[in-house]
Amino acid sequence: MPTTRRDLLLRASIAAGTALLPIYGQRLLAQPRFAAHPFTLGIASGDPEADGVVLWTRLAPSPLDDHGGMPAEAVAVGWEVAEDEAFSRVAGQGTAWALPQAAHSVHVEVQGLRPDRVYYYRFHTAGETSGTGRTRTAPALDADVQALRYAFTACQHYETGYYGAYRQLVADDPALVLFLGDYIYERPGRDRGPRRHPDEHAANLASYRRRHALYKTDPDLQAAHAAAPWLTIWDDHEVENNYSGDVSQDGGDSPSFLVRRAAAYQAYYEHMPLRRRSIPVGPQMQLHRSLVWGNLARFQMLDARQYRDGRPCPDMSPDRKTVSGCAERLDPSRSMLGSEQERWLFGELAGSNARWNVIGQQFAMAESSQVDPQTGDPRFGVDGWDGYPAARDRILAFLRDARISNPVVIGGNSHAFIASELSLHPEGPVIAPAFVGGSLSSTSGSASDDLLRKAPQMRFAETQRHGYSIVDVTPKSSMLTMRAAADATDPRTTTSTLRTFAIESGVPGFRD
Repeated sequence: MPTTRRDLLLRASIAAGTALLPIYGQRLLAQPRFAAHPFTLGIASGDPEADGVVLWTRLAPSPLDDHGGMPAEAVAVGWEVAEDEAFSRVAGQGTAWALPQAAHSVHVEVQGLRPDRVYYYRFHTAGETSGTGRTRTAPALDADVQALRYAFTACQHYETGYYGAYRQLVADDPALVLFLGDYIYERPGRDRGPRRHPDEHAANLASYRRRHALYKTDPDLQAAHAAAPWLTIWDDHEVENNYSGDVSQDGGDSPSFLVRRAAAYQAYYEHMPLRRRSIPVGPQMQLHRSLVWGNLARFQMLDARQYRDGRPCPDMSPDRKTVSGCAERLDPSRSMLGSEQERWLFGELAGSNARWNVIGQQFAMAESSQVDPQTGDPRFGVDGWDGYPAARDRILAFLRDARISNPVVIGGNSHAFIASELSLHPEGPVIAPAFVGGSLSSTSGSASDDLLRKAPQMRFAETQRHGYSIVDVTPKSSMLTMRAAADATDPRTTTSTLRTFAIESGVPGFRD
């Protein structure tokens, strides 16, 4: 029967994603013994709901070795959730299985908890106990919520800096942490920095697992995961730099790339506190989702990699980054999210009863351009929203026409702190504020004033500092504070306030 290219690619790579499905007749290790403490990668929680949360860990006594130093058998792991740090008021407990086909990771979806409560959790196995984590549930869907503090960041290149800014993030005590992509970097060390990856390019399941494990050994990252529940989405480096859907950075769409993508998606799931609905099958994984925080806020977390159309005019972009005079870039049928995810986003926004609607995605959304030195014509980046301007306009037009309450766009990728005011036309009315909350450690070669000249919608940009943003939300206002590390190459760095922006309810722009 006739089949599409996509069908052929999926068939070629589907086997790479079946390892996380249940396997019966699994060999069980009744009395495990470990050469070292098995919880070397820490613990985490994520995707909170009103009655529960996901708890995560991975057994890895030798985290950078193949299989994490674990045998090829399943291991029983006990878990506890309590209302107090001493675990005298246990709210839930049970046993999960750490399976070798899932890198001995554990994902526990705890249910039956009370809404809008702080809880503590830990894991046990073979007489060993993990550290204690702090998490919380979301408020009830109809709860009248008066305050929320959340943090967001992205781009934590291990080689270019340390994660010291997370210490201040923990001290800021957010109820929720949003990570907006580039949790790992797949390339070996080309950049000069204080740390080094192993000399391998992550390209298969074993190497992606090792790369995730390396990042997870960082003590400041572990502390940030243990302090609050996280909502995570990916960008490109979790697979390959600048990939687009089923097309690799080099423009190839061979089955081998989807095999690689399937391996990367599996390793990503194995190392993140994600729900079962995100278990990948082959090179497909559902990552876009919503989180409702009572009547105060609703978060729409988007996947701007998996479903997008390929880069426009690849023959006109020798560096595969920018194009000039490319009619395909303006094609109204092109999508960054894919048509199905776009419809989902519009439905979620239309059905929202929240005062604030936060769109979490991977990029700076404001238009940016640079001048072609040969022709003087503007050149546009093709990896971010400038490669998909019609898709960006559809979202902005929907926010305007549907009168969505207080939309706020947050993003990553740019290795910068950026504040923008989005409109459909350069001189048009502001529709929504947009922020990039800083890269945690990844460096940028751009200068702030140059970035501002390229993007007239941008009101502030700082590309030489690294950190995160903290947001305090009430029914009347949203206050965003950018926190910057003094020196990301110093593991003992201090962190201070870089800039603060205030957004008033009902006013689409911001003031600082």
